[in-house]
Amino acid sequence: MTTQKYLSQKKTVCQTFSLSPALKDWVGRYVRVNNKKAPDEEQFKSVSAFISFLLVKEMSQKAK
Repeated sequence: MTTQKYLSQKKTVCQTFSLSPALKDWVGRYVRVNNKKAPDEEQFKSVSAFISFLLVKEMSQKAK
């Protein structure tokens, strides 16, 4: 498995996927609310950061 350190050193690429408008609004609202509750948490800095956090978390769990 690729280590987390190696993944963070790689260059980023653009990835596009579609969400329903309702889900997009819900995720945006969730990130805003949690950013106010925990402003130091990196995963709540933006929707993109939150989606990246979820993907890394899920992929890491599946590899175990």
